[in-house]
Amino acid sequence: MLSSSRANARDLIETAIQREKEVKKWRREKKEILISTKNKEWRFLNEEIKNEMYSLLY
Repeated sequence: MLSSSRANARDLIETAIQREKEVKKWRREKKEILISTKNKEWRFLNEEIKNEMYSLLY
């Protein structure tokens, strides 16, 4: 059986995948507006996200 934190991480990942599929269908302008509201400096977030997910899983 999965631990609670791993189950939560899996749920987060599944939710993120669904959201990515939804956003992928948007026009570029709409995507840029979303990014600008959530990440004003347009920082590259992959490393931060990877570290956060790793800490949830292990």
